[in-house]
Amino acid sequence: MVASSSAEASRDGFVDDDVATRPRGRQEHRRQATRSRLMNAAFMVFQRGGYANATIDQIVIEAGVSRATFYFHFKSKLELAQTMRQELRDETTWQGVFSSEFGALRAPTREEVRRYLRQSIDESLRRARRVHIIDHAAAAEPAIAALR
Repeated sequence: MVASSSAEASRDGFVDDDVATRPRGRQEHRRQATRSRLMNAAFMVFQRGGYANATIDQIVIEAGVSRATFYFHFKSKLELAQTMRQELRDETTWQGVFSSEFGALRAPTREEVRRYLRQSIDESLRRARRVHIIDHAAAAEPAIAALR
């Protein structure tokens, strides 16, 4: 196949009409990855010293990003915590995801059952820790609690 002037040929010879959107897709993926890294770092910092004692400097050091990067994604520690709480509330329920995957198995082996149970327990514990951390943050910051 020959590439037209409005599209670029990929390595396998097929025309890639999505060339213009590819960098934006990668950029969006990097942005989301950085945002997630900041939230995960904040969970770690909040878990170690509590929300009230946590600083933006501690969060950016934990995440391995600059303060400017933090402020690109969040206006403040409060907005970060509010976003973390909202995302916990909005997550697709892990039970539904795991149940549908498990339900798709026709005759699960013992190993598949063990894997399903281990994933379910691990996810349950992860969520419980995060909810606990955010609940403590909400106790220290009324604006977080207002999101209920």
